Amino acid sequence: MVHCVAFGCNKKSDSGNKGFFLFPSDHVYREKWIKAVKSCREIDGKLTSFQPSKTSRLCIRHFTDDCFIHPPSVMSSLSLSLKLQLVKTAVPTVFPEVTAAKESKRPLQPCSLGPTKRKRISYGAYEKRNRKATVEELIKKQEEENAENVEARLEDEEADGSISSAVYHKSLKFVSRAAQTTERVVLQPTETKGFQIRPQVSERGVTARPVMTEAMCGPELAPPPVDKCYQFPEERAENNEEASDDDKDAFDNSIVTDPDWEPDNSDISTDEEGHEELWHDCTEEFPVNPTKERKFIVFESCLQQLLLLCQICGSTSKILKKKVVGTMLTVEAKCELGHFRTWCTQPVINGTPVLNLLTAGAIVFSGGSASKVINMFKFINVSCISRRTFNRIQRIFVIPTIANVWKREQQAILEDCRAREIRVGGDARCCSPGHTAKYGSYTIMDLETGKVLVVELVQSNEVNNSNAMELEGLKRCFTHLENNALTVTHITTDRHLQVRKYLREEKPGVNHWFDGWHLAKNVKKKLCALGKKKGCETVGKWAHSISNHLYFCAASSGGEGDEVQQKWLSILNHIINKHEGHGEKFPKCLHGPIEREWITAGSKADKELKLVIANNRLLSDIKKLSPAEQTSTLEAHHKVVCQFASKFISFSYPVMKQRLNLAALHTCFNADREQAVTKAGTPRYRVSYPKYKAGHHVVKPIKEDCSYEYVDLLNQELLHLRTIHTCYETAANSARQHLEAPPPLTSSAKKVDKAEAVGGHMSRFNSSWCRHPI
Repeated sequence: MVHCVAFGCNKKSDSGNKGFFLFPSDHVYREKWIKAVKSCREIDGKLTSFQPSKTSRLCIRHFTDDCFIHPPSVMSSLSLSLKLQLVKTAVPTVFPEVTAAKESKRPLQPCSLGPTKRKRISYGAYEKRNRKATVEELIKKQEEENAENVEARLEDEEADGSISSAVYHKSLKFVSRAAQTTERVVLQPTETKGFQIRPQVSERGVTARPVMTEAMCGPELAPPPVDKCYQFPEERAENNEEASDDDKDAFDNSIVTDPDWEPDNSDISTDEEGHEELWHDCTEEFPVNPTKERKFIVFESCLQQLLLLCQICGSTSKILKKKVVGTMLTVEAKCELGHFRTWCTQPVINGTPVLNLLTAGAIVFSGGSASKVINMFKFINVSCISRRTFNRIQRIFVIPTIANVWKREQQAILEDCRAREIRVGGDARCCSPGHTAKYGSYTIMDLETGKVLVVELVQSNEVNNSNAMELEGLKRCFTHLENNALTVTHITTDRHLQVRKYLREEKPGVNHWFDGWHLAKNVKKKLCALGKKKGCETVGKWAHSISNHLYFCAASSGGEGDEVQQKWLSILNHIINKHEGHGEKFPKCLHGPIEREWITAGSKADKELKLVIANNRLLSDIKKLSPAEQTSTLEAHHKVVCQFASKFISFSYPVMKQRLNLAALHTCFNADREQAVTKAGTPRYRVSYPKYKAGHHVVKPIKEDCSYEYVDLLNQELLHLRTIHTCYETAANSARQHLEAPPPLTSSAKKVDKAEAVGGHMSRFNSSWCRHPI
């Protein structure tokens, strides 16, 4: 059984703890609860001691309506059943049993403390039966007084000739924690009753108070339309846990009507629907971060159940208009008593719904395809932005957002590298396989930290052909690093001929190393092909071992080219079971006795293998194998690029460039990921069987989940750009610097008339053409 520990309260429950609340764990508010309960346990002028236990609870009747996230009185009027949850700052202040006992002047006895059964005095059956009649009488009285005051004021002003219109209004701002929105309700005069006003009514210690405030501005003073976009009133979203200071004042103050108030021009406006409308400044700050606030997909029928009831008087409302702009729904409704209400599903920044911005940004930030995401929402009939809106937001806001965030992150990374000599790795990536790629990107990464330093994008018509894009990208990367005063001492790349020549002639002070993975992959590929020839089957069995031997040569020689070469050539003696006399710097093998299927000296397999191992170009390149740094981290980054810029989708130059920057952001924020561990602290691994291993397994460590902290920075920058640019024209002018691009590939094509081209079009399967073959 659960019972309330408040003095004189006989509230208890045998079916659960619904409506009963434990004392808070927070020390400050726990003391406030204890003090509130102690103040009501006075016997003979002295306060009795009280210390709650772990299971002590207070019931719902000791809290006011503003102590709840979902006010019980509002939920009851809307016939909703939601979880009763207190805000963090809730403190019990209502103790009706104590008040009634003090008024009766009966002495309090110690035996009265605790959950004793006691007849309720404050809220008897008679009061319950007559509460409705009392409220209706208060409403009627207030309506008559307001009607008399308004009629008298209108008669005086019309007599003075100062005002020709008899339509005035005051507005009510009603804060509803149930709907978590700020409702704007305009009181409209009716034919017979004047202004409809809901008076303050208290029930069971819970008070719902609409607050009388003057209109901020009329439609004629609203911000100008932006880019032919409908300017929507802003709807402020309430915090789920704690109300703002303004809202607290609204609940604490009583309704105050100024008898000397006279409307000015800003208070008078009438639209074609015949009711007044209140506009708010759309650039106002929101009490909740829109990027962090939770969003839900709601069925229209369920949403309509909330909108068909007036939040002021509880009467039935009629929906006058619905307007959908992308992801935002705006509803105008009017109740039977004349309360007009405009409600939006989300806040607005300078005329743009916030979720429209966040949706367009999320599509790009996640590396998704706009067509697929929009179709997904279309298939389930969820309102979403159109492809045209996405392209506009992407061009004006999303592209500058990524550029700004990446620039700040890049500057921080380069600043950390200025104090030391850096060892970098460089590699190119084409947007499509083959020699007809449109884009080529070159990335330089700090191999010590695994963070991307610079990314450059090259379009194929900027150079002679697609093969020249890699060298051009490297030149631009070096220019960027030199402009930022960075000293590059070592660079590891593949064996690209143009890159080798450029670094040898233009950058003699930079040590150029070759990546071991690229070289080993090339050698293993040749050995596997050789092992398929007749009489050379044994070579195929040695392919994996010879590939591993290449890594041993580079890692154990400390960059000494001659030693690397001698160790590499020692494999020719090793495969014929000869393990000594390899050379001066590597005289014999380091292994012990082993059993292998050796190759016969002088056989076809031995001769063919020597042609591969002792190739002159290979021997020259083997001396420049990187002793420590490899570009495997850079290759992994290229896989990340495929997630944000797929090779199966064509992008414009500005979009492609910023998607590359987005992939660089992801890599930089996840460069320090640790290996994941089990609950017992054991490092986690996974075993895979890739195709290139031909049935053999590979053990890979499992890392922690990726971090997406950069997405928060992107969302904040996105909303910031929309806030500082009050219209699309200024935003487009500011974004123009990020939209610069080389001429398209079709600029060199000869233009033809479309009608003429269609007229001359003939399919190879045309029936008339098939009857008259050439």
